[in-house]
Amino acid sequence: MSIITIKKCPLCGSIRVKHEFFCKDYLVSGERFETYICKQCGFLFTNKFPSNHSIGKYYDNPQYISHSDTKKGFINKLYHFVRKYMVKNKLKLVCKQSKKRTGKILDIGCGTGYFLNAARRKGWETFGIQKNERANKMAVEYFKLFVKQESHIYKFRKSSFDIITLWHVLERIEDLDEIMEKIYDLLLPDGIAVIALPNCNSYDAKHYRTYWAGYDIPRHLWHFTPETIELLIKKFNFNIAYKKPMLLDAFYVSLLSERYKKVNIFSAFVKAMFIGAVSTVKALHNKDKGSSMIYVLRKNG
Repeated sequence: MSIITIKKCPLCGSIRVKHEFFCKDYLVSGERFETYICKQCGFLFTNKFPSNHSIGKYYDNPQYISHSDTKKGFINKLYHFVRKYMVKNKLKLVCKQSKKRTGKILDIGCGTGYFLNAARRKGWETFGIQKNERANKMAVEYFKLFVKQESHIYKFRKSSFDIITLWHVLERIEDLDEIMEKIYDLLLPDGIAVIALPNCNSYDAKHYRTYWAGYDIPRHLWHFTPETIELLIKKFNFNIAYKKPMLLDAFYVSLLSERYKKVNIFSAFVKAMFIGAVSTVKALHNKDKGSSMIYVLRKNG
């Protein structure tokens, strides 16, 4: 298996990086992976991780809901229930922030296609990129969407899209610089990019520490905070036009984190609801403390 070792910070380029902690893959392999932190800018990242060509097996689990669409188990059923609400709200946010009701949307890492299907039903022209073959096939077969493999992103013409979305995807992409450059290239001058990311500076992240489901190692390579995402987007001539916490994520992530600790289901539910509630209240008082964050990016100038 090909392993990627990082010797300098992917954000600021500093060689002052050090081991921070080990984190276990609770979902698939049970393996332990290292996280490193940059002593200069504070960016936390997974190190010595499987390359893009080797990572596929770490998604090969029917419980990985964004690819399998499984409804087995309480947590997965809850995910499907909440997703209907979240998809509607994502689309409202996109329309409000772009000030457009129709146009062309590219969803990178579109999963099984629920967001794109909702957008198409509202009149948007939709395009999806999805690496995982199972999820790709589901999006095409269930919703008859235009969904292609990741290499297709290089076939789109410059300034093709009004909206580009990455819902919990950027943290998985091996080459951050390449994808950010491509997003900038594909957006229209007045277009927006909408990026949702886990926030490892949230209350629930601090509480669960290495059990926090938001780390999702080794599938998640980069562990952003509002401060470090700001560093990234400035490198590529973007600015953050709007940001908000995803308030419901704290409950779902806390449920997953409790499951990883292998406590009984009733105790896990009660504890997760409490931690999720505390995290949500903190995010309401300080939006940079959300368990997950949405960032709306615009091109400078």
